[in-house]
Amino acid sequence: MLSYNCFDISDMNHALKLLEWPNPLPKNATRKNEGLIQLKLAFRKLSVLQQPSGSSRATVTLPASHVSGPLLPFKIMAKEIDIRFRYHFEGNRPTNNIEKVTLLF
Repeated sequence: MLSYNCFDISDMNHALKLLEWPNPLPKNATRKNEGLIQLKLAFRKLSVLQQPSGSSRATVTLPASHVSGPLLPFKIMAKEIDIRFRYHFEGNRPTNNIEKVTLLF
């Protein structure tokens, strides 16, 4: 499993807090919204594939890896949704009702 320890995820977390993630954005949100700008920058920063040290700029060989799955920014964004899902749909809470699956959405 990929560890977050080697990445600075504070910018991403800060941007998500500004946007009140995972709540929907207000209808009047624009591309100039500070939270959206910071989210875009943090997303790019965490998504960049860096060249291995010692490789030439012309050729980049990515090492083989058994690690697969979503990119780190998506994992960070999904964490809050996962917490809410587990709270409502695991255990003996009233929201954990198979007949009312629409509560998930």
